Amino acid sequence: MDLLTDIAQRPQNDVAVINFAPDGSVDMMHTDKISLGHLGRQHIRRATEIAFNDDTQLWDIVYLDWSEETPRLCHRDEANGFAGYEIARQVEVKWLTLARLEGVEPLSERGLAHLRQARTVMEPNSRYAAS
Repeated sequence: MDLLTDIAQRPQNDVAVINFAPDGSVDMMHTDKISLGHLGRQHIRRATEIAFNDDTQLWDIVYLDWSEETPRLCHRDEANGFAGYEIARQVEVKWLTLARLEGVEPLSERGLAHLRQARTVMEPNSRYAAS
């Protein structure tokens, strides 16, 4: 089993992916378990928002596209309709970790496959679970 498959199939989110760019910049998803503050001044911004949908009465993960100065909201069906905030957060972390580990954009075809995979692992009764 390769590392990506192993991480995808784990029910817990216990992996941090740290990217070091040729220009010396470093980025990762925030976790209180690892601080990069000793490397210099930090710039932190959200990749997603988890929002309660008043219409559906469920939780949605909304990806923030930072390609412009002000983020654009990107809604995806695969990221909507969670019964609770915590399960949405767990899927969010696994999805973004898998995308970063493989080096793909979260909203790319491959990145969205990771979202569906994360949802299947973290929420086995979802409509994305393998039949």
